Amino acid sequence: MSDPPPRSHRLHPSSLLFQFVSGLRHFIVPGLLVLVVGASSDWAKWELYLMPILALFMVAQIVRYLSLRYRFDDHELVIRQGVLSRTERHIPFDRIQNIDLVQNVAHRALGVAEVRLQTASGSEPEAVLRVLAMHAVETMRERVFQGRERASSESEIGSAGGPAGSLARTGEPAERQEIVRLGLEELVRLGVISNRGLVLVAAAIGISYQFNPWERLNVSGWFQSARGLAEAGNLGPIAVGVAVAGASVLVLGLLIAMSIAWTVLKFHGFRLERVGDGFRISFGLLTRHTATVPARRIQFVSVHQSALARLMGRSSIRIETAGGSGDDGRHAFSRKWFVPILPTCDVPRVLNTVQPGLDMRHAPWRGLSAGAARRATRRALRNWLLPAVVVAVVFRPWGLAALVLPVLGVWLARRQCALTAYAMTDECVLFRSGVFTRKTSAARIDKIQAVRLAESPFDRRYRMATLAVDTAGAGPADHRIRVPYLDRQVAAQLAVDLTRLAESAAFRS
Repeated sequence: MSDPPPRSHRLHPSSLLFQFVSGLRHFIVPGLLVLVVGASSDWAKWELYLMPILALFMVAQIVRYLSLRYRFDDHELVIRQGVLSRTERHIPFDRIQNIDLVQNVAHRALGVAEVRLQTASGSEPEAVLRVLAMHAVETMRERVFQGRERASSESEIGSAGGPAGSLARTGEPAERQEIVRLGLEELVRLGVISNRGLVLVAAAIGISYQFNPWERLNVSGWFQSARGLAEAGNLGPIAVGVAVAGASVLVLGLLIAMSIAWTVLKFHGFRLERVGDGFRISFGLLTRHTATVPARRIQFVSVHQSALARLMGRSSIRIETAGGSGDDGRHAFSRKWFVPILPTCDVPRVLNTVQPGLDMRHAPWRGLSAGAARRATRRALRNWLLPAVVVAVVFRPWGLAALVLPVLGVWLARRQCALTAYAMTDECVLFRSGVFTRKTSAARIDKIQAVRLAESPFDRRYRMATLAVDTAGAGPADHRIRVPYLDRQVAAQLAVDLTRLAESAAFRS
């Protein structure tokens, strides 16, 4: 007797509601136009035209909901959609990199979530299911986990000719281990460090320019009034300076408060857990993000420290997984902020959990070529000296301040060379760089996909080269392993050694 065919599943019925709300955004502009000008002009007929368009949109969403099905086969997830034009996607379990969830307030009230399935095939999610009930999400996670384990076991059996070991027992809950939990105090520190208030102000200014509020607010009149009050009160330059400083402190405090508020809303309840063979990240107050990252899919680990973070003794950890290239903020968010803030002294513990054996502190670090500082100094002078002299001559006497730029440029270049270093162990290649924001990254040897050696005409003149290492991940960590100003022979030997190690390692996508 043959086994029954796999059962197909539908989306949650509330999917219709979320699809309607999402699609109605496209009708906001024409709808507002009709409301504003339609009542007193010939545009009134557009009210009638919009109604059938909206009705067709609603019918299309209903058809989409009724036609979309997904099912779990032995080794893959199958998603079928469409009535007239049908599409059927087959996604093998062992190719699914991440299962990310997004839950806003409405999602949580209804007990549902938007599910995004990430593979290594590109920058966009392989599939987006809007929306599934939470019990269906847990079922999907369990089936994908079991399918990956089964595929891995069968692969090992085929290569070894015998059983590869026991699998996780079906129905057994995965063991959970909490790695990082961020409280309110840490989120406040993160808000101060991130300076998100400046981003919000910049966005507000950009929006305000579309409506030209400056005339209505009469900002110039405010300045004239303030000047008149200062003259009428016979205020001296010291009093005016104190007032300006007080206003600046008030504005700065407002920006910091906005940044803290944004951070608390975004990262409220942040938790990083070890669940089975992967990691689960969850955060967010209004919109809840949940991402699942398999440990063996991590390609790249990076530790970041801004100048302000170093003063507070804090760092952040970012990771990259295969298929991360080109991810926008929505899809790369959880991996960009793998751990958005933690005490620097706690970084080794977390890194050892993410990549066992990874020790950035005691790696055999090596600096750049002995002539790197001289080359960087010449390059900084070429870039800054002539523009600074031109500004100083044309705009003197105030333009003379521009002569500081070449000095600052030389200092930055030499400091960058002093802080840049690389290291190689049997398992990882490491790289660190940065002056104000310092970044230290590590890529496992078995994740390396390409090793490149580049020589510009200036490199050849000074017998130097640049070594670059690429992995399957790209984007969220915002740091590349690209070591400049190496002696040519050293760079060539490193390239040979890395290529040999990468070829002998068992690459796992």
